[in-house]
Amino acid sequence: MTRILKDDPSTLGKFFCDFLEYKEKLTESEISPEGKMFVARTGYTGEDGFEIIVSHKDVIDIWRTLLKEGKDLGVKPCGLGARDTLRMEMGYPLSGQDFHEDRTPFDLGYGWIVQFNHDFIGKEELQRIKQEKQYDFWRGFILLERGILRHGYEVYYDDEKISVLTSGSFSPILGTGIGLGFVPRKYKNLEEVKIKVRSRFMSAKMQRPPLVTPGSSK
Repeated sequence: MTRILKDDPSTLGKFFCDFLEYKEKLTESEISPEGKMFVARTGYTGEDGFEIIVSHKDVIDIWRTLLKEGKDLGVKPCGLGARDTLRMEMGYPLSGQDFHEDRTPFDLGYGWIVQFNHDFIGKEELQRIKQEKQYDFWRGFILLERGILRHGYEVYYDDEKISVLTSGSFSPILGTGIGLGFVPRKYKNLEEVKIKVRSRFMSAKMQRPPLVTPGSSK
């Protein structure tokens, strides 16, 4: 809670419950008669949730109320590790880990959001990258046997290293290891690869995210 207490505004992600039923219970009790909050239909997990943004002085009361009123619905607190696994299952990239300043929206599959009908810094370079197709492809990996994938594991095809995982974890839903990373254009349609896990090579399925079906409940 240290960061929550220091930051203003603070954010709390609310996961794993039917919010409509939950909302009905919350409206029967007062969280703060004078406080203000912003509830956003967003999130970084792919789950059917909301983010609640409040002043740091109100966050403890709201946190306790959420847990109390949601107890019968199975609401439980979870940490960043759980959130990280969920976002990997959805294929959501994490800034500073999965991509840095050397990547473009085209590498991540978000080229469609780049509009060239106005001027902006980097416009000419992005146009060149798009026209020359000088970008990689964002892909997910699922081990075909039980194991755990980690950041930095190498991906191979026909004895050639084609990628390095930028994120990796164990998926409770899939029951095996999952990972994310970029592959060159010529490998974008591969279906099966090898991933070096410590001293052995393990078979993995490669696909476009999300890695779980049907993906986001939204």
